[in-house]
Amino acid sequence: MEADRSVPPVKITAPAETPRKPARPDIALNLLLGLAAGIVLGIAGAFAMDGFDSGFRSVQDVESRLRVPVMAVIPRQPFGRGMDEAQARAVLAAVYKSLCAHVRLWNADGKSKCVAFASAEPLAGKTSAALNCAVMMAQPGSKVALLDLDMRKPSIHKLLGAEKVPGVSAVVLGKVSWRSAALKVALDRLADGKGALYAIPAGDADINPMELLRSRAASDLVKELKTEFDYVIADTPSMVSAPDVSVFADKADGVIFVCRAGRSDASAAANAVAELNAGSAKVFGAVLNGVKPARGADKIA
Repeated sequence: MEADRSVPPVKITAPAETPRKPARPDIALNLLLGLAAGIVLGIAGAFAMDGFDSGFRSVQDVESRLRVPVMAVIPRQPFGRGMDEAQARAVLAAVYKSLCAHVRLWNADGKSKCVAFASAEPLAGKTSAALNCAVMMAQPGSKVALLDLDMRKPSIHKLLGAEKVPGVSAVVLGKVSWRSAALKVALDRLADGKGALYAIPAGDADINPMELLRSRAASDLVKELKTEFDYVIADTPSMVSAPDVSVFADKADGVIFVCRAGRSDASAAANAVAELNAGSAKVFGAVLNGVKPARGADKIA
């Protein structure tokens, strides 16, 4: 049979050899590409988490977002290892003394006596901050009144182990005088016995709390307390749960805004501060609560 002349002649140039490693997959290349992809995704995820993280993480964070100075940094409890109860109390006392020093400096002219403590959301630590501030303000010899204006969820009376009635609501409605509703709080280490702290619980809200706080009688109560006391400290409800704060804020001389580290939403807090500043009373400072203490020390991380 005649050969097919259309097929070119084939010449073997080298003998075939068995490969020492597979052509695919290229493990080294795949590991390199996987590492590079992991780094890129990690960086992208970090930026994404940073964008979604709207909580406060530092003093600088609060001051830049709320545009008010931080007057106190309150550590999270329990404290660091190696710190006993006495040391913990000393740390808290130093924090609140610093806060009170700021309040006194703010009231240098003696006319700005009424301070409202506010927060955007519940559980920011606003009530405990207001109570401790009132206690520390009274200890150097000042006469202080503490008002619980959170009539929906009052808690000052619980912290003091007292009844909530009669309270602010009864005073505003004209049922009792503020002197009958005020509770004298026992304090230690008063300067020459001149200081005093009186707390007026919230009482029962027989009508809408907003209407109570908006009333002329509420304004008259604040004016009378400012005449009788050196300072009036008011604990208000969180602004997310009730609009009562902005109503009362106009009767106060200034507002201290409380945020909880890692929990308070920065956008909600900024909106709340803007709403308060739109009224007659301005936010003159902030408190950053729940900050993680440094390990085994009395310093704040």
